[in-house]
Amino acid sequence: MMRSLQLSALLAAFCVGCGGTPTITKQPDICDVILASLKQQLGPELGKVETKVRSRRAERLPHACIVVYSRIAEELPEELEDGQDLDLEFDHRLAIVVDPDRGAPQYRRISPSKASPGPVAVMVRGQDVTGDGVLDFVVEERAAIQGDALGYRGLRLFEGSPDGKGQEIFSNQLLMKTPEGLKIVPRWKIKSTKGHQLLILDGGGLSQTYRYNKTFRRFEQVKKPAQKIKATAPAAAAPKSDSGSENKGDDSGIPLLQ
Repeated sequence: MMRSLQLSALLAAFCVGCGGTPTITKQPDICDVILASLKQQLGPELGKVETKVRSRRAERLPHACIVVYSRIAEELPEELEDGQDLDLEFDHRLAIVVDPDRGAPQYRRISPSKASPGPVAVMVRGQDVTGDGVLDFVVEERAAIQGDALGYRGLRLFEGSPDGKGQEIFSNQLLMKTPEGLKIVPRWKIKSTKGHQLLILDGGGLSQTYRYNKTFRRFEQVKKPAQKIKATAPAAAAPKSDSGSENKGDDSGIPLLQ
């Protein structure tokens, strides 16, 4: 009941100036908070809402939502400079809201990832990556790069737990380079082992592992321990012949590297 009242109050607050205060006759959808706030903040610049993904605990109402939307550029086509294109098809944006167990709902628009080359196409789905039984948000980014056949691929993970704020727990470009200089897009998977949640990237014989840190609430790369090299005994002096010259045919005192 308290959660319903909080959402209703937040939804009404965002809708002030959007044509009047709405009359709420049923349990508000958590995603409506995002849509109302986007309409208030962007107005006519709000384009199409592409995707809405919700997170919930078993037998409970959704407590979190992430939305993929497009934004209409302020410049009209006739206002663009020569040679400048107006391409809105793959300029996707993100917004998220989490209604926590304690406190008011947390809403924010999400900035593009630092690794992205510019506008990106975004795909979102729900998956439990932290191991708490609640759906988190998996965001995959794609973009074309001129002169690069692979283009850009990125992976971002946002926590969906009701005791969090929808924080980003992982963000990285999906790119690996082999010792020969070949660039590849790795596959990724989540694996549970020995009480830990692991994010594994692999491809082309290469592998990177990240472990979820429950204290800092993020995936951190697992560094491979440095291999210890066994110390070898100093080479023994070669025995000398009776004539005083060195016996160069005897190397039994030199340790062989394995």
